[in-house]
Amino acid sequence: MKKFLMLMLIFFCFFFFGACAGSDQSDTSPQPQLIFNPVEVTSILSITLPPFDVPLPLTNEQIRALFPGLESDVFVDTYYVEGVLEGITGVLRDEGIGISIGIDRFFDWFDYDFGQGPHQSSNVHGVEVAAFLVESGMDGRSSLQVDFSMDNLVYRLRLRHTDAEAEQALLAEVVEQIILGGSADLSVLDSVVPER
Repeated sequence: MKKFLMLMLIFFCFFFFGACAGSDQSDTSPQPQLIFNPVEVTSILSITLPPFDVPLPLTNEQIRALFPGLESDVFVDTYYVEGVLEGITGVLRDEGIGISIGIDRFFDWFDYDFGQGPHQSSNVHGVEVAAFLVESGMDGRSSLQVDFSMDNLVYRLRLRHTDAEAEQALLAEVVEQIILGGSADLSVLDSVVPER
């Protein structure tokens, strides 16, 4: 009887500690941590919109090619001036994150003037990322902004925030998805001929 109880105890310990050890081998790769630099906005550089051409609607396949790494649905617009692609904007439907993609330069409806002073950058899978906590001196509201570039395309993400810690983590997750998915494949837009 004692031998039986001893064997049962050994079996239990082996099973219990073996299961615990196995659970520790799950994927625990850390999510990238972005360094958000606090900046204050005192003016807006420009809100002037050029006369855009009207492109054809995009298919789901084209949208996925422009944002191959995103796990959420994204609403996308493309902007052409005199037949030349100037930029792409997208909005993540669920998270409310606005994304702009520019060709060789930032493309956005407006640009905050908080200067080009020194700031700390983050490295996300080999890509230098600049993140900002933007406090507006004009309306007292704040937002988060993240800038980075891949393959001559520049990305800018914006999110009006109320819970800085949670939304900084959300932005870091979306930035990682975009970087791991790779840059936008602009060749899928060759068939999107703007109406003049």
